[in-house]
Amino acid sequence: MCTLLALRDGPRSGDVFVPGSRRYGDPAAYLLTPRQWSSQRAEFCRLVGKPVQASGALAGAERELGEALGELEEVLAAGDGPVRLDEEGDLVISPLTAEDVPAEAIALKAELTEMLPLTPIFGADTLSSSDGQRFPTRGKSVTARALSRYFAHEGLSTYTHVTDQHTTYCTKIIVATNREAHYVLDEILGNATDIPITEHATDTHGVTLVNDSAAEHRSDHRALRRPAQAGRVAEVRPRRPHPCRSANSPHPAGRTRWRRR
Repeated sequence: MCTLLALRDGPRSGDVFVPGSRRYGDPAAYLLTPRQWSSQRAEFCRLVGKPVQASGALAGAERELGEALGELEEVLAAGDGPVRLDEEGDLVISPLTAEDVPAEAIALKAELTEMLPLTPIFGADTLSSSDGQRFPTRGKSVTARALSRYFAHEGLSTYTHVTDQHTTYCTKIIVATNREAHYVLDEILGNATDIPITEHATDTHGVTLVNDSAAEHRSDHRALRRPAQAGRVAEVRPRRPHPCRSANSPHPAGRTRWRRR
């Protein structure tokens, strides 16, 4: 039985290959042989701008490392830069600040928006929502899990954040058996785009007391702010409560919307 299981998984992972098969062939057959590489190496290195000999590449890397370390020593000696040493000698790196959006980029965005006149009909691009989609997987994956409700064998989830103008600003692969609420605040708090999210909606699988508490009671904490905006979460209210839950229940089910003001 163990041999049969190993023979089943081996071709999928490439550990076992079948000669003549396109799907389960030897992965090394797609690589250049040493003789082919020796005749093409000089031309390839010329095209990519790399030295033919590895010693030259290592010397260049050592030179770049030395220059970077020299710049770091100057910053540490100043003591007031973005990188410094504290009293105990530990390295301290200051948080990165958001860069100002160039005026050319703002003008280009406005021009592109004018080319899409129907976009503002869907919303002001300040409301977003998030939900997960589940997909079956083949072979072995550290993220895939067995979930008989959705998969015949194993699968995973992709958790996506989308704005009201149908702009996707985050897609993350997550474990299908994990609660989606653990990933709701990730891209809202760590939003690296210039989309000014002020309101977010999610389903019951994205709601926990931790998220509600973070949105309601820690609204002044810097983790709830983007560098370019310091909005405050002002309201956490349920939408479409489940008929089995009382409207006065402290934890009603249904969609939850977080609003900043």
